[in-house]
Parts: sequence; structure tokens; C-alpha cells
Amino acid sequence: MLEKYGMTRTPVVGGAFDPATQEAVGTVPALSPVPALSPDLVGRVACVVRHGYVMGPRLVRAQQVLVHASPDASAREVVEGSGLRGEQ
Repeated sequence: MLEKYGMTRTPVVGGAFDPATQEAVGTVPALSPVPALSPDLVGRVACVVRHGYVMGPRLVRAQQVLVHASPDASAREVVEGSGLRGEQ
């Protein structure tokens, strides 16, 4: 929708959470069929909830994403561990 105004959608990347271009709106447990892989998922993007947009080099709207968390970690621990500082 915003493409008609000269903006481009930021690419969907399933890598590590990036607070400079993404906003964590929730967490999901990092559960894997192979238990040894679950720790590798913690702090990685699980899925994009809302796409982000850039106009040239400027970020117009951050991607809203769900982030993998340890099944026993609280959401606060995941956000603080990512370097993201939200309003409190």
C-alpha cells in the first residue's frame, strides 16, 4: 500500500532481532523438534506481524515482529537481552 508513495517494504529476514529496524510486539516459545536447537532460536525473529517501510535510507515504519524466547523466560528478559529499551 505505501509503495505508491515511493516507500519500499523492508525485507523479511528470519535472523536475529534488530532493534534498529524492528519492534518486538510479543514472544513465542523457542521450541524445536530437536531440543538441542531450541537455544539457537532464542532472540531470533519468529514471524513478521506488520511490515516495515523505508524511503531511501530513512526508516519510515519499523517491522513489528514476534521473537523467539526461552520457554521459561519472561518477555521482559528477552527484550532487555536484545538491547531494546521500551517505555516503562
